[in-house]
Amino acid sequence: MDSITNRAMNKKISKYGVQPVERPKILANKTLDRSGSVGLNSLTQEITNADQHQKK
Repeated sequence: MDSITNRAMNKKISKYGVQPVERPKILANKTLDRSGSVGLNSLTQEITNADQHQKK
């Protein structure tokens, strides 16, 4: 969020007597291993789910 949105939200939260806190930004660091039979099975399952979703 940008600082303008944060300030507006902090003002709303402070109205109820709650002190806003800064939360750390957590970045994704895990990558899926697509090699081997387990990775191939996972990939096939994702493709099947995507195909089923598109058919609806």
